[in-house]
Amino acid sequence: MTAGEFSVHPVVKNTTDWNNIIRSISNDRQYKGHQIIIDGDVAVQGTSYNSWTFGRNAISILITGSGRLRLSNPGALITLNGQTLVIDAPALALEGLGSGRNNNQPLFVVENRGKLDLRNGTIRGNSIQGGNIGNGGGVFVGNQSSFVMSGGTITGNAAARSGNAGNGGGVYVQGNFTMTGGTITGNTANQGGGVYVSSSGTFSRNNGTVTGNNPDNIYQ
Repeated sequence: MTAGEFSVHPVVKNTTDWNNIIRSISNDRQYKGHQIIIDGDVAVQGTSYNSWTFGRNAISILITGSGRLRLSNPGALITLNGQTLVIDAPALALEGLGSGRNNNQPLFVVENRGKLDLRNGTIRGNSIQGGNIGNGGGVFVGNQSSFVMSGGTITGNAAARSGNAGNGGGVYVQGNFTMTGGTITGNTANQGGGVYVSSSGTFSRNNGTVTGNNPDNIYQ
């Protein structure tokens, strides 16, 4: 998918701009692609479990631009419910609540045959210690869903919930994760500091780097 295949919305410079565009995309009944361009420091209200950012339409979204798209309160930054999200923005940081602030959701939740495609950009600064999911500080890939990483960075995320969770500081995989580029580093968890692959998940890496995560880089 390229930018020319998407309907381009006005540039997002603040929270109001973001909310207006999300409302427009969620109400789309033509099932077309949408491009969101970030410019500056944009604070986003976190979404709860099973509260889908782009509604229930099977559409494609492209995020480009520069600056920060960050959480202003606990919750997921973006939840996908069968949609495809492409992130292609080398100068854009997608951020959690930051150091010392615990969250209750992964930064990205991909469910119901959704797909996250990280080409450029940085997913960082999310620490999950509770909530419905409890795994996947940076990205949670649900059953029958997929994550493709060809570039970008996932760093500074944590999954620290006690019990039968707290795994996959960078990425937690129940579906499919294909890595052909990019870097996963500096993430922490009980197991799978970089990537945790559950019994139902698959992980293939043809390129890219998974290093410097604690206590291990890949658990499968």
